[in-house]
Amino acid sequence: MTRSQGPPGTKIRIRSVAMDTTRWFPLVLLILLGAALICAPGCNKQKDLAGMILTIEGEEFSNAQIFVDGKQSGVFTQTLIKPNGEIHIDGQLVATKPPNGSELQEDDTYSGSCDSLSLEPGTHTFAYQTPDGKRLEFEALVSAGHHLIIYFPDKETIKWDDETFKAVPGSKIVLNLKKRRK
Repeated sequence: MTRSQGPPGTKIRIRSVAMDTTRWFPLVLLILLGAALICAPGCNKQKDLAGMILTIEGEEFSNAQIFVDGKQSGVFTQTLIKPNGEIHIDGQLVATKPPNGSELQEDDTYSGSCDSLSLEPGTHTFAYQTPDGKRLEFEALVSAGHHLIIYFPDKETIKWDDETFKAVPGSKIVLNLKKRRK
């Protein structure tokens, strides 16, 4: 406590130093906490991941389970377009295409897709397995960034971004991918 003394007859003012500290302490603490929260996201650099879009262009494997490094990582969503224009997704009729004489198709068209796979860069083993046990397995050194992987059952080929590889079901292949330029 401090006392201010003035000329005789003036009032004496008493000021508490402890009172000033308790009034400013929460404000200083709030400023420090705010600064820590603002700086925190910039201090921890997030790892770059590989975003994968997997697609099947044909009936075989269009409804397969997807395994990465031996663990189930998803299932292809199967799309079937019939010659009459019916569109089925995973066996359910969801729409009918309007009739268009120039786009008549003679056969059913199948495809499968999975667009939600994220992995850390590195060597990974991928496997597609159909409900009846047929399996396609391949290994690749995956780089960070976005990748489009398409399997063509009729041609027995995998297209990884801009590279094409022979891929026969029942065998395991290693994809020797070119390094991607950044």
